[in-house]
Amino acid sequence: MPPDPLPHSGRLPHLGILRFSGPDALTFLQGQLSNDTRRLAAGQMLAAYSSPQGRVLALLHCLPHAGGIVAILPRELATPTLESMRRYVLRAKVKIEDASDVLSVYGAHGEAPLRALGVDPPSGREQVERDAIVVARVGGGSPGGSPADAAD
Repeated sequence: MPPDPLPHSGRLPHLGILRFSGPDALTFLQGQLSNDTRRLAAGQMLAAYSSPQGRVLALLHCLPHAGGIVAILPRELATPTLESMRRYVLRAKVKIEDASDVLSVYGAHGEAPLRALGVDPPSGREQVERDAIVVARVGGGSPGGSPADAAD
């Protein structure tokens, strides 16, 4: 069996992005997601979007962004999630859009690719935003750390 290829960095086209903007975006998401949206003030959060019966329809990795709040999820779930959430907007002042064509998700293994771009890697669970580009550490609390290292 050949050895596993070395990790590399690049675009993650299998991930889509929903963008929530407007004065009621946080309040709207508070009523739709399984996590407390006040946690977004401290950085990123993982949340479930469920049906009224409690069935999980999508897991969203939410991040604050200069253009509102972005949620990263599997690309094939972006459109159905968007359509389902739009049914509940009612009078809330929130705009929900599929931003998968204007925003991208990139994965970087290690800190070297970020430093080469002149971006200081985030430490711990914090995130860095510069020129509308958000860099967040996911999957581990420290470089090379295991998911167990990220536990609160």
